[in-house]
Amino acid sequence: MKKLRGRRSGGKSARRRARRRARFGAPDASLTGSAGVLAVGELMDRLGVIEGLDAGIGPIKTRALGVTGGELVASLAQCQLLDGKFVAALDRHRADAAAQLLSAVPAVASTTAGGLTRCFGPDRVAGIEAGNTTIIARGWERLGEQRRAAVLAGRIGIDLDPTDVEVYGRLKRGVAYNYQGQRAGRPHLATWADTGLTLAADLLTGVQDVRSHSSGLLGRAVAALPDDVRDSFSDTHRPVVRADAGYFAAELAHTAVGLGCDFAVAAKRNPAMWRAAAAVPEHDWSAAHRMTGAQVAVSDYAPAGWPPGTYTIIRRVRIDAAEHLPGYDGTPSRWRRPPARTGHPVGLCREWSPVDEGIRWVSPRELAAHWDSAALMVVTVPALPDVPVALSSRTGVYVGAGGPVSEAEWQRVAAGPSPVLVEMPAGERWLREELTAVATGAPPATLTTLW
Repeated sequence: MKKLRGRRSGGKSARRRARRRARFGAPDASLTGSAGVLAVGELMDRLGVIEGLDAGIGPIKTRALGVTGGELVASLAQCQLLDGKFVAALDRHRADAAAQLLSAVPAVASTTAGGLTRCFGPDRVAGIEAGNTTIIARGWERLGEQRRAAVLAGRIGIDLDPTDVEVYGRLKRGVAYNYQGQRAGRPHLATWADTGLTLAADLLTGVQDVRSHSSGLLGRAVAALPDDVRDSFSDTHRPVVRADAGYFAAELAHTAVGLGCDFAVAAKRNPAMWRAAAAVPEHDWSAAHRMTGAQVAVSDYAPAGWPPGTYTIIRRVRIDAAEHLPGYDGTPSRWRRPPARTGHPVGLCREWSPVDEGIRWVSPRELAAHWDSAALMVVTVPALPDVPVALSSRTGVYVGAGGPVSEAEWQRVAAGPSPVLVEMPAGERWLREELTAVATGAPPATLTTLW
């Protein structure tokens, strides 16, 4: 029995060890983790992607041998779909024999791709966009009539959006350091929002302003729409161009109107915009759709030089200070003292003053004169209307409130130049500590409570 049990036990343990045994060796060439290229290839064949790109790009070599321009662009696009972040990823996908059998584009070596891309001047780059327009038209024709009718029944939207892409290599051309200190290129896209298709694109450096290129990009985007989509435009059925505050310029608005489009551009929150928001009567605000705690209103404010009929839609959101300002309810919060300035702290008050020591109270004109040099600014809420509007934004501005702040006072504080609200008398001790720190030249410190 003992011998039998030993055999039985040994047999089970041997099977367990066999199941846990790892195998090392050459990978099975018939397996691939990129089987999705089969679906990509089917789509390319049905839409004639490579043929459309070749027609737009034209020949890139004297002899019609090897990879064409359309095949190169399609190969690079497929490499990006397979999470390839660098040109060297082409070699990794080229070594995947099973994926190459399923792929509709030829395997291109990274050195070959690097050499062929030098053949793409401005004309051939524009040819990529022309080929893309042909492909979009073919895809639109293959949509069912019901789907096309649904898209045309709604409002056509064209979204403008730039994105900074960090790159590496000090010799890389067409890039620059952006405001975040990254060496980056800035792809600038115009997208057909209803379909997610890119209509036109530019590649800028990390420091180029998108506003100076937005009008031309928008014109090419509208021209890239299928013919029957453009034919559906009318005075009662106008497409809308949407852009964020980085595109806040009258030139883009005039271009959109000239192309038969409406526009919705996010406005920069400058003092004039804050005054327009404060002038909206309370009964004109209404609840925003599907936005908790938000209200919207329409103002007839329009910046100078914008197209006739421009108006502003204003949104406001009630913020719970205890939730969004961690230090407001006494919980620890990190806050850094503003950079040191050499001037004496000055302030502007009306009716009452938060503190008397360590600060010199001045008139509005004197406040403007000391604005850039004063180490610290203190303004009471009642005196906010006396602050000159043309002052630039700066740190180290504190607004003293004698108690709970009303809705109108909150708007005045928000319209100020980057202020910190300090409620009295709870924040009086903290404000005195700040004045003492400025007078003694104390280094930046982390505070535990901010009122």
